[in-house]
Amino acid sequence: MINRQRRRAENIIRCHKNVRMLHLIIAENNKIKKIESVIASTKYPQLVSYHKNKLIVAEGFTKKHAVKIQFDFLREQMQKAKIAFEDYYTQLDALLENISINVVNE
Repeated sequence: MINRQRRRAENIIRCHKNVRMLHLIIAENNKIKKIESVIASTKYPQLVSYHKNKLIVAEGFTKKHAVKIQFDFLREQMQKAKIAFEDYYTQLDALLENISINVVNE
């Protein structure tokens, strides 16, 4: 009789732990979906940061600032050897084209 009660109590405790873990997983999944939606809605996803449980979208940047940030990010990736030379030159060409469009528009 005691063994059956002990097993039942262990099952109840295990069930509550599983429910708590499920709630934590759902909460983290909701955070990820929120971050993905904010990133998808911004023009420059590099300007979105997550700090102290808050999403921060940098506003007020000019196109020059955004291009500089993109170039710094590209150079940093190249220094860390995370991208291949072909990708580096492809992205650099796109960035130079973006700069030339920016200069023409001003």
